[in-house]
Amino acid sequence: MADEPGQKLDAPKIHPLDDPLQKRSAEKALIASTIGSDTVTDATTATTGERSVERVLSTIRLGQPTPAFEQDVQSALRSLPKQLKEALLPYQIYTSQIPEEFINECRNHPGVSIKEVEERNNVRGHFALTDTENHLQGFSEWHKNPTAGRLVHISEIANVRSTIFHEAEHALDAKLGHPSSNDPEFERRYQLGLARVRSQALTEDERNFISIFAPPKGSDEEEFNYSKSEAMAEFGAYFHTGSMGNRLIPAQRVLALFPELAQYVNQKVQAGEW
Repeated sequence: MADEPGQKLDAPKIHPLDDPLQKRSAEKALIASTIGSDTVTDATTATTGERSVERVLSTIRLGQPTPAFEQDVQSALRSLPKQLKEALLPYQIYTSQIPEEFINECRNHPGVSIKEVEERNNVRGHFALTDTENHLQGFSEWHKNPTAGRLVHISEIANVRSTIFHEAEHALDAKLGHPSSNDPEFERRYQLGLARVRSQALTEDERNFISIFAPPKGSDEEEFNYSKSEAMAEFGAYFHTGSMGNRLIPAQRVLALFPELAQYVNQKVQAGEW
């Protein structure tokens, strides 16, 4: 399986990093990898008269992600609880070898801000990207890490299953009207954690990861809303799976910085709301 802790795999010898757009528009490289009704159940049922139609989640493959990675993604999607599966039903979900393949596919969707997608990929170093406005989601097996100066496999620094749950939480957050931004109790507890983060000395790894939840002072409302959504998604994923998406920072360290918010998210998860 692709998701082994600390496992370092050989980067693909042939990959499209030198020319992310090469032949992608022409050949598309879209091979439907459907998670059929025999493997995904209880997603939702739409009944019209006497006819019942079950809608299921599916993934579309871009490029050449390994079968093991695709299996990890599909296994995680199958394990999502009902509220997260239903939130993802409108989405097109892609698996790819590298993020650039997903970014190139986004060019075929006029409503997507390519600049924003590229920025989040380059600055955040995402292996996973979710566009809640256009209902697109992408999971990449490898990422070109500027710090490491090489391709990094997702299993080196991230937990695939937790990452899938994290991105599903983003979809649910949007479906529910963004409680991460509009729920007063979430806001109150988030601010307690934010103050704690800013009062403590953090290691470089901690600071890099926590910055996703705690933007610098002076950030605009959009950046704060993004950070709060990340906090909801990461804590939601943790309480569903028992682990966070990032392997480099102990989960207990993150929970200790946001204990009030973590407790609130856990209550929502246990109630089947988040």
